[in-house]
Amino acid sequence: VKGLCFLDTETVLDTEKSTFQVMAEGVDIPLIDQGLKGLRGYEIHVGRTPVTSGLFRIRRGGEGQVIPDGASNGDVWGTYIHGIFDNDSLRRSLINGLRIRKGFEPLETVIDYSALRDKALDRWADVLRENVDMEFIKRLVS
Repeated sequence: VKGLCFLDTETVLDTEKSTFQVMAEGVDIPLIDQGLKGLRGYEIHVGRTPVTSGLFRIRRGGEGQVIPDGASNGDVWGTYIHGIFDNDSLRRSLINGLRIRKGFEPLETVIDYSALRDKALDRWADVLRENVDMEFIKRLVS
């Protein structure tokens, strides 16, 4: 099946789903500081898209093998790494790359997205504990 043709890649569908936790480092990502290390994410897919150089070098789970991942064409890039934008350093680097291109100064502050998300979830849990009658719900479902 022909795709959108933004990237010069070919994906071969498999019969089984692949899922991996991955660690990655950026090696050739448009607009982004090269050499970003310690990036985390996960893969979940039913196919393979072979690349020779890639945007990232990834290590799946506990495997020792490092493999290339991702492709780009100008400002369009793609990767199998889900959650890649949860990485504060990558997100800030991309934003700063865009800011510099548009003539703005780069931002120094990096927001700790994980801590911000955890704090919001804790607030939500507090609201639920204070306002939901769990005993009533338990009686309804039993």
